[in-house]
Amino acid sequence: MPVTLRDIAKEVNVSHTTVSLVLNNRAHASISAATRARVIEAATRLGYRPNHLARALVTGRTHTAAVWTFTPSRPYYAAIIRSLQVEADRLGYRTLISQTPSALFTEEAMETSTIEWPVDGVIAMDSHKRVEAYLGSPDVSRVPVVSMGTFVSEVVDHVAIDIGPGIVDAVNHLWAQGRRRIAYLTLAAMSDVDVAGSGSYTNAITALGGADERILLPLHGRSVARTGIVEYFRTNGQPDAIIARSDEYAIGAFRGLRDLGLSVPGDVAIVGCGGIDDVRYLDPELSTVTVPIDEMSKLAWRFLKQRIKHPTSPLQSAKLYATLDVRGSSA
Repeated sequence: MPVTLRDIAKEVNVSHTTVSLVLNNRAHASISAATRARVIEAATRLGYRPNHLARALVTGRTHTAAVWTFTPSRPYYAAIIRSLQVEADRLGYRTLISQTPSALFTEEAMETSTIEWPVDGVIAMDSHKRVEAYLGSPDVSRVPVVSMGTFVSEVVDHVAIDIGPGIVDAVNHLWAQGRRRIAYLTLAAMSDVDVAGSGSYTNAITALGGADERILLPLHGRSVARTGIVEYFRTNGQPDAIIARSDEYAIGAFRGLRDLGLSVPGDVAIVGCGGIDDVRYLDPELSTVTVPIDEMSKLAWRFLKQRIKHPTSPLQSAKLYATLDVRGSSA
């Protein structure tokens, strides 16, 4: 038989209400720290498993949040999901991962503008179009939404990441190394709309007197970047350096340069963007513009909990900045 709150109350010799307050992490002046510790110890020892459905019926809260993001298997988004889940565990929440269509700037986001499972709120990573579609939907049971990432909706609570200063620092760093032909490697679909990335690169390289040079990829992925670099270099000659819009592109380009018999950073320097763990396992390690993922996740959760508790409070917003971490691939 499943262990109930009454079983724990009998074991610890306290009331059913006291056990409920402790296990639902609710503050109560009359419950001492020692009693809380005894309740938690007994619940763990007896193998108590909370009935989330029952709790939702009583409290009106599921203690679950939906996370909207692009392909969860991509290392960058996987790292963000892990960070969000660590914070969710700390706060007593669960997460439901929902994939946003990869066509970032098209109406395909409209197809996933509804929420099919009861949640207390949504954290939307780089899913601003989907957020806008959701806000415009006829769903009368709309839940709070926090938008976060490099692409955010500013009409809801949001945590924006500005990679621009990091990209500018990357251009200046490479220029200081004597690199004069610095190419920007990005997804073709993002090239004209990614103001923080492509725009910052253009402004920085132009200010130094260099040429704006783009290497445009038709699709996401390391393998696409690998073959794309080989084809571009064979057709257009050899840039001195590459700034990649994502670490995945940079890793693919790294291998493509080796396919061409070129050394990193001797022949071509490379800088990525994102800060995924994989960059530490190249030889040399990859320089990258690092996004403050954990800080972003904590702020997003804080905003969501505040919005759930106080639905009419003023709009919450924050801006975080990515920073350049210089390693062997560009130094």
